Amino acid sequence: MRFIAAAEQNFANQQVYSAAQTGAAFVVPTDVTLLKVKLWGAGGGAGGGGQDAGGSTGGGGGFAYDELAVTPGETLLIDVGGGGGGGTRFITSTNYGAGGGGGGFSAIRRSSTYLAQAGGGGGGGAGVHSGSAAASPGGAGGGTNGVAGTIGGGNSAPGGGGGAGTASAGGAGGTSGGGNPGVAGSANQGGRGGQDATHPVPGGTAGLNGGGAGGDTGITGGTATGGGGGGGRFGGGGGGKGSSIDSGGGGGGGSGLTTGSNSVLTSGSGVNAGNNGDADYTGAAGQGAAAPVANTNGTAGNPGRVVIIW
Repeated sequence: MRFIAAAEQNFANQQVYSAAQTGAAFVVPTDVTLLKVKLWGAGGGAGGGGQDAGGSTGGGGGFAYDELAVTPGETLLIDVGGGGGGGTRFITSTNYGAGGGGGGFSAIRRSSTYLAQAGGGGGGGAGVHSGSAAASPGGAGGGTNGVAGTIGGGNSAPGGGGGAGTASAGGAGGTSGGGNPGVAGSANQGGRGGQDATHPVPGGTAGLNGGGAGGDTGITGGTATGGGGGGGRFGGGGGGKGSSIDSGGGGGGGSGLTTGSNSVLTSGSGVNAGNNGDADYTGAAGQGAAAPVANTNGTAGNPGRVVIIW
């Protein structure tokens, strides 16, 4: 069998993965020795709205481009990040929102070895019961580094924003002026948002492939909780828990990874996915969720996207 040199490939073929999934098999076609790959991480979910203030936006997913040397007939595994779930709002005499979930990373693996990853966006912090505390968006996914989540609004005990995942470490959990801080991110995993001491009301679900769950809140005497960190090479930290008048912190975005010969890493920006003007980008892949108004549940972020070209 003669292997065609990469310079002789026409790169006229492509395979697209747009649904959230883990471990989809891609068999390298006969004679192909180089793949061009484009990956977008998933968007973070929005935090739930409280009685007086809406929840906050989720961060957009990051983008990775890489050129990977491969062997004809080998099997690579494809992961497409799932969007972080929206945080709920709970209506009683005291209304608090719960933090949004972090988006998952998208990746291409050789067995358990990651060849390329695009970071997921962090979940948005939750809205408050009383007052009009400023929003606390989740940070966008990376890029070499993710983007840190935003500190909660208010002036008493706001939740700190979760730290960004970097090329070598997970983001720190956001501080809390009134209880539970966010959980730090780690390799391939975003941290959970800071929770209320009693927490039967769920935060946003964790996005598939490493997103961190949003912090749960309580039925009575609850507080606005933090958004989950986005998944990535290293996940973002979860946002810290706020209080009744201070919003929870946004989760940090996860970082990206490339290992090939010619590569680009681009962070998302706000709710927008990185490099969303690319010819192979479509729809709203990797978009972070929009902010809900007061007394409204947050919505989920959008799943990521992987395109393989040969």
